[in-house]
Amino acid sequence: MQSGEEIVIALDSKKQNIGDIRKLVGQSRKKQAAKILAVSSLKYPAADTGDNVVVKLPDIDRAKADDRNIMTVIIFQEAEGMYKLGTKQNSKSTLSKKSALSMEL
Repeated sequence: MQSGEEIVIALDSKKQNIGDIRKLVGQSRKKQAAKILAVSSLKYPAADTGDNVVVKLPDIDRAKADDRNIMTVIIFQEAEGMYKLGTKQNSKSTLSKKSALSMEL
């Protein structure tokens, strides 16, 4: 049989181990996030204001005869990786991520 003091010491040790593991997990998640952002910035190059981009239209929002994508121009960059787009007829009221854009050369 273990005494009450031994049980308390064992529980404190277990809590300490859990805390250490959580710190390691937090550090690993930050490292993974940095790696994902680095790969994303290489895969999707930054776009400048005035660049022509192609935006794929969701299948739900279009009829069979409608175009699959639309050519737009970047009006301005609101935040990191978020762009306001526009066409000759109007400007899009929502912001788009750079991963949703295809650069036109």
